[in-house]
Amino acid sequence: MKTFLSRFLVLFFITAVFNIFAQAAEDERGNMQLEGVSTSAKYIPVPTNVNALAEVSLANAFMSRGQLNDNNPVVQPQVQLAKYGVYLNFWGNMGLTDQVTDRSEFSEVDLTLGYQAPIKPFNICVGLIDYIYPNVNKHETHEVFLTFEYPHPILTPRFEAYYDFDEANGAYLFFAFEHKFNFLANKLRLTPGLSSAWGSCPYNNFFFSTNKSALNDGNAYAALDYDLTRDLTVGVSMSYTWLWDSAIRQGADSMYYGDNQMVFAVKLLYDL
Repeated sequence: MKTFLSRFLVLFFITAVFNIFAQAAEDERGNMQLEGVSTSAKYIPVPTNVNALAEVSLANAFMSRGQLNDNNPVVQPQVQLAKYGVYLNFWGNMGLTDQVTDRSEFSEVDLTLGYQAPIKPFNICVGLIDYIYPNVNKHETHEVFLTFEYPHPILTPRFEAYYDFDEANGAYLFFAFEHKFNFLANKLRLTPGLSSAWGSCPYNNFFFSTNKSALNDGNAYAALDYDLTRDLTVGVSMSYTWLWDSAIRQGADSMYYGDNQMVFAVKLLYDL
């Protein structure tokens, strides 16, 4: 019943969002971010100033929140629609080997419905994420989230809070600092950053079999993006993830494919 109600609410909000898009006649441009993407490579914000975009990334591994879910190459497509600050994001992870699923099957699909508040100069978003695991032995779960970012020319701080109210019943807090270097009239952008995260006791117990609240993952990352045209962007990124706590590391070694990983990715982003 709980899963049915959650899916009903998600479908209800998705329908409402598409009605907003269908009624919109004029273009609205802003600085939206792809959520359903937080911590390390998965959650490095992808800027866009159009109503819709599609992106595909090829990575050597699938690391999310310190969880090395696949240490073989993966493809991660995503599509985002946005209007009036409301955005709908579809993100997926597809393995290219049969280590986690059969070849070319999705192991995870995230559906995110969010709202970016028009409070300048800050980027503040709230929303709901539905995590679906179509071809692995994991239960669907849901999170609510709040993200805050203060874009600054010297150093941009970012804070993200997630609460899993379904399976884990726990909280995950994420902090990051990054700086964007612009070159070639802003066509080329280099963004290095550092981040760290904390998980509550229920969260760490569910994802790492560790009955304690503790610092979770740390990340050092950098992304390089280049605008080939007004609508087409290519990029490369790298991130190194480690786990601060020894008990968390022990849980990661037993439940996933290791406790640290260097992830490299290439992406192609198209503004629709």
